[in-house]
Amino acid sequence: MAPVAADPTLPPGDVCCYNQRITALTRKGHWSRALLTLDHMAADQVESTVVSFSAGIQACSRSASWGLGLILLRQMAVARTTPNVVSFSSALSGLVEDTEWEKAFDVFAGMRPDATLPNTVSYNATITACAEAGELWREALDQFSAMRTVEVKADAISFNAAMCNLGRAGCWQDALQVCSCMPAVRLSVDEISCNASISACDSEGRWQVSLSLLSSMPAIRLVCNEISCGSALSSLASAGEWQRALQLLFDMEAMEIPPSLVAYNSSIHACERQGAWLLALWLLEDVAFARLSPDVVTYNGAISACEKGGAWPHSLGLLADIARISHQPTVVSFSAAISACEEAANWTLAVQLLREMLAAVVAPNIISFSGAISACEKSGRWEVVLNLLSVMHATRIRADSISFSAAISSCEKAGQWKTALNLFELLEAANLEPTNITASAMLRATALGPWQVSLRLLSLFSSRPGQLLGAGDFAEAAKSCEHFGRFLAVTELLPEMQRRAVHGLQQRV
Repeated sequence: MAPVAADPTLPPGDVCCYNQRITALTRKGHWSRALLTLDHMAADQVESTVVSFSAGIQACSRSASWGLGLILLRQMAVARTTPNVVSFSSALSGLVEDTEWEKAFDVFAGMRPDATLPNTVSYNATITACAEAGELWREALDQFSAMRTVEVKADAISFNAAMCNLGRAGCWQDALQVCSCMPAVRLSVDEISCNASISACDSEGRWQVSLSLLSSMPAIRLVCNEISCGSALSSLASAGEWQRALQLLFDMEAMEIPPSLVAYNSSIHACERQGAWLLALWLLEDVAFARLSPDVVTYNGAISACEKGGAWPHSLGLLADIARISHQPTVVSFSAAISACEEAANWTLAVQLLREMLAAVVAPNIISFSGAISACEKSGRWEVVLNLLSVMHATRIRADSISFSAAISSCEKAGQWKTALNLFELLEAANLEPTNITASAMLRATALGPWQVSLRLLSLFSSRPGQLLGAGDFAEAAKSCEHFGRFLAVTELLPEMQRRAVHGLQQRV
């Protein structure tokens, strides 16, 4: 590559003219020409100043060339030019814009208190980086608090970024408190502030507060937008408030806010939470009328709604529709359809869907397997249940208490007490806590086996805190003792049976 020549349009050796040219080009958005002018300075043997470097870094940031901006920042040290707050802030802005969070934190840490004090822009960039990074909300709040300590004035961006961090951390009340402090420092609450507050309430399911904030926006001359309504819809969806979600969706059209696909997905999710499958299907159809293309999330919500509403044939139909819209069903899609088959006790379809997942290279998860196992348990297919547990082990998916409980119940119903006992031992070896359903199933299963096993299990379950055994569980152990002629043991169990029977009646009353 030919060496860069000096710029003939500028006076030779005039650093001020070069700096003015770089700054002007950067402001006009001519970033490549600004950087080329920086090269011309070197060719003209003009020593770059902090103004030259800062303008060049700003040009890099605005052109998404943050890597080159960091190189210029390092070159300042080589040229013995001390970076100023503009240099650092420009580099930070570019890194945050391109989601390079860790590098942004490194640059901010380089602003030594004895050399360069961070300004509002650099603090804002760092707080925003913490918000987008996800798990650094405490660090973001520390930086927000530090602004007051070092007497750097926080602006609306500072407050809004702090509220976003608080919202993601689930501190919705603190987020609203930060928002309420804005007028005290002569900052106006804007749409972004309200959106951040509504989103904070969404993360904690405070749908009443979300709707209150949304309805208050016109009173302070703020316009509700897609983000405001979308955040409120998300809050309603999490709470399963499908009637209010649908009303807000209709209100958006009245406010001339075209509902987005995210808004429709939230509304379908609200219906799904309550099993309102007919409304979920209606919303799915309405997506097309709104000239939007449903995605996998849309279909997953509708499939789950049909599953919870007991409309399993529709779940299977929607699963097939996903492929027809050129989308790959996800593990959520398959798992919801399998759960629908489980509710219908259709074990053949549940197992078939599990096989289709493996064939489609969609890795089943614990929910997928548990649904198929429960479907087989309800249909008395204990051999298939054991096979599914083997497949889980082969695919390195750790069975949980629910999976073991369903497997033990299937063996108990089939009179396979030895197999049930083996499964219980595997559950114990995996350091899993048996549920009350597991305990009851084990006592029913071993009622057909040796009385010593029944009594040992009864003693084990009774000694565990949180394990709630009823009179029926004691009756199963007594049945085993009676079968083997251990009447003394039966008489010893009777008082506890009676006590628990009375306790059970009192709880019902």
